Amino acid sequence: MVKSDFMNWLERETVRRGIDEKEIAALVEQMMVEDQLTELRLKRGISQAALADLMGVKQPLVARIESGGVKNLTLATIARTAAALGGRIQLTIRPMRRARRTVRPAPARKIRRSQTSI
Repeated sequence: MVKSDFMNWLERETVRRGIDEKEIAALVEQMMVEDQLTELRLKRGISQAALADLMGVKQPLVARIESGGVKNLTLATIARTAAALGGRIQLTIRPMRRARRTVRPAPARKIRRSQTSI
């Protein structure tokens, strides 16, 4: 598979800036969410102003969400936007590529019985 110009640029910038792979993955994932919300809005034929009315916010906030201008976009905001568009969220938690360590369950606690006699 041939890498796109964008992917080549991204790889060079990642190395040049010393950016962590996880940080890049988080940014790309956030961009995908914003893109999906925009696509759903357009598919529904709803303007940013109409979506803002449905959400109870102002139109510039919708524009910032769609353009990636909202830092730390929360799950609550994503859910509210999706619900206003008649969409649903599907959240998937997957293991990381390289697990650093296995989390073991805490050992069971022993229950102490009373030492008093009747």
